[in-house]
Amino acid sequence: MRGAWIIVWLSWTSVCLAGPAESISAFRHEQGLSTVRTDPTLMRLAREQAEAMAAANKLDHGIRASFASRMAAYSTDRAAENIAMGNTTFPATFEQWKGSAGHRANLLIRDVSRIGIASASSGGRTYWALILAATPKSRRAPPAIVEVKSVDFMQILKNSLRLQ
Repeated sequence: MRGAWIIVWLSWTSVCLAGPAESISAFRHEQGLSTVRTDPTLMRLAREQAEAMAAANKLDHGIRASFASRMAAYSTDRAAENIAMGNTTFPATFEQWKGSAGHRANLLIRDVSRIGIASASSGGRTYWALILAATPKSRRAPPAIVEVKSVDFMQILKNSLRLQ
């Protein structure tokens, strides 16, 4: 019996010590899906969402703008957002999301490879935002800059007429 408690304690400790990307990756791996890694742009978007919810003291996907408009510049085919309020730790919030059908489905989107996650607190409440997304589409190279020379038609006319 004592050995079983040590294994349970070690399992719980590794879940608590793992970061969000590692915890989400492990959960996805159990379901036969790929791992995820944090993405700086998604981290910023998640932070802005969490901070906006905390500032308004309201749990709302559209607190700043619609999710689609917030994600427009990221250029991905697949993205989802999980939000939560109340838990002060990621492991507790993660368990809450795993226990909710819609949030769990977002965690298990097949093409997801990037995440951004943040929390913000206000008035004794902690708000969480998790953005999951597929790898962004490669952006097209900007069009080549065409050199345009201006032409002084009056000077050409004067030269052709030999006027000064």
